[in-house]
Amino acid sequence: MVLSSCPPRFKGYEDNSDACWMHGKKNLFILRNWFQAPLFLSFRLTLLNKLLEDGNTLYRRGRLDAAAHRYSYALRRIPPDNSKGVFCQLRLHLLLNLSRAKRKLGQTDEAIRRASEALRLRPGCLEALHARARAHRDGGRMQEALTDLSEALRLSPQNRDVHKFIIKVKEEMSNNINNNNNNNKEEEEDSKKGPVGAREDFEFVDEASTGD
Repeated sequence: MVLSSCPPRFKGYEDNSDACWMHGKKNLFILRNWFQAPLFLSFRLTLLNKLLEDGNTLYRRGRLDAAAHRYSYALRRIPPDNSKGVFCQLRLHLLLNLSRAKRKLGQTDEAIRRASEALRLRPGCLEALHARARAHRDGGRMQEALTDLSEALRLSPQNRDVHKFIIKVKEEMSNNINNNNNNNKEEEEDSKKGPVGAREDFEFVDEASTGD
């Protein structure tokens, strides 16, 4: 579909050169004058949903940087005074997806920040708790991950995914403790040994006596 100009019912778009275009084989939106979109919230919602869909497509294809850019761009274009309704739901989805993309990019601090924003927007959101727990875990903050998962389990006691993730995090915490204990034991044993080559029974081999 090719939209060459905005529909006639959108008064205020007298100059079609400043209109919103959707072109190309991938049907990507390019909005040239975002400042006009607040006059037509339904039109802006369509554009923002398209950005979300594009980001999701890029995410599934492994193009995480491009996906994160789409999510971030859309978040900056959501009307600030819409704390309820469809724009609120859209903001939540964008924040969650951006958190996941940032986590997979290794940017765990940013992933945690975005998941926390989602929780402030909707306290007790199970998906946001799960996303932040994963970011904490990937960042090595196991106790913080367990705290979020415990809250998620309180909100949804029958959730199997939460149960499985809690078990996994606890196993990793236990393995980390065991590894640290083993490393400490090895360091203690090494400290009791003398430096290499200081053994009293070290036998020096004279190359001349070997006949070579």
